[in-house]
Amino acid sequence: MTAEPRVLVTNCVVLNGGDAAILYGLLDRLRAAIGPRIDVIVVDDQPEAVAGRYPQLPTTRRLDATLGRAPSIPILGRVVAELQRARLLAGAWCMGRGMASLARLWLNSEQRSALEVFSWSTAVVSTGGTYLVERYPIAGRLLELEVALAMRRPLVLFTQSLGPFTERRHRRTVRTIASRARLVLLRDELSRRHLIDLGIPGDHVQVVADGAFALTARRPARTGHRLRVAVSVRDWPYASGDAGVTNTRYRASIKGLVEGLVSNRGAEVTFLSTCQGAPEYWTDDSAVATTIAEELDPRVRGSVQVDRAFRSPPELLDTLGRFDLVVATRMHMAILALVAGVPVFPIAYESKTRELFGRLGMAEWVRDFEELVGPSLSEDVERFIDELPAISGPLRAMVDAERRSALATADLLAQALSVASRGPAPERTAQARS
Repeated sequence: MTAEPRVLVTNCVVLNGGDAAILYGLLDRLRAAIGPRIDVIVVDDQPEAVAGRYPQLPTTRRLDATLGRAPSIPILGRVVAELQRARLLAGAWCMGRGMASLARLWLNSEQRSALEVFSWSTAVVSTGGTYLVERYPIAGRLLELEVALAMRRPLVLFTQSLGPFTERRHRRTVRTIASRARLVLLRDELSRRHLIDLGIPGDHVQVVADGAFALTARRPARTGHRLRVAVSVRDWPYASGDAGVTNTRYRASIKGLVEGLVSNRGAEVTFLSTCQGAPEYWTDDSAVATTIAEELDPRVRGSVQVDRAFRSPPELLDTLGRFDLVVATRMHMAILALVAGVPVFPIAYESKTRELFGRLGMAEWVRDFEELVGPSLSEDVERFIDELPAISGPLRAMVDAERRSALATADLLAQALSVASRGPAPERTAQARS
């Protein structure tokens, strides 16, 4: 790397508290890897809103925001979108080889400015998370990575859960990106298998802990004697079958759980999540929590509150440390609670949660969002509480191992970026599969 490293962090959604936690962990590890004096620019879906809540983060918008809207006619729209993408990649190729003036022939000023941010960087890191999956729109996410390679910038993919990839164009693009990246960090073996399916060699692919495990928390002194439980909830629009019915069942299960915790354990329950308090963001979990709270038995409502505040990752860690137990649907609510030293009962809406708690030796306790029925969740959490004295010690040891894994990513980043400083990445041979 140069004396003053400049890192562009792409594909961020910082208004999501879980994604913000990954970013905080990534920035911490980058500073450990290449020194505290590092310039960073963050590419985010909503840069203006992020700047208002995280003024310390220089932020810019995504590349695909500079592209014109493609026609809604399916075939024509696809052709127009591909042409726009090709023009932007051609411009990136020229700018990466000192021919910026040539790119002016077909790029407008907004597109040139967006590409100049990539040109400014000495390395590009795609943040961690779960965005390279086909249930979400991924063309714009992949474009950021394609441009980094076209610019001949060293590319790292931070702690990801990704795949599977079934569409031919996605398989081709991901194969190229993952083969040419300096380092690919995955959070689970399932994601590694998805890359193996594409024929990606494994020497630069590592399975490590989620970047948020690198964060540090302090456990405040507990006050009072009542059991304090935080519950994170969410809406899951991608549920299989009738999503409305599945979400209704889920909310009923959470309602039964909360009523049981108050009635049977004398607990104080707080609805709290990583995605709340930011009206600029597309969803607010406190709205789901409010719906559930309004349906609770009046006899327990006085022991239940809905927390609606927006919090940064450090603020969330401080808040979570005051609880005795977290029932988490959001995966990073679970991770931040574990970092704060609080045991977690997990509800999985995607495989990433099952993979994580499998690593923690807690697979038997994971419950599937789409399979919650009747009082089973309440009964399972009651049993979990009873078994906490036996669970807590082994769980702490596994969380410590995840933390060590997350901290060790600094060494992997340092090696990848040091190698990258010596020149562009050679092509890795990937077995041709479609």
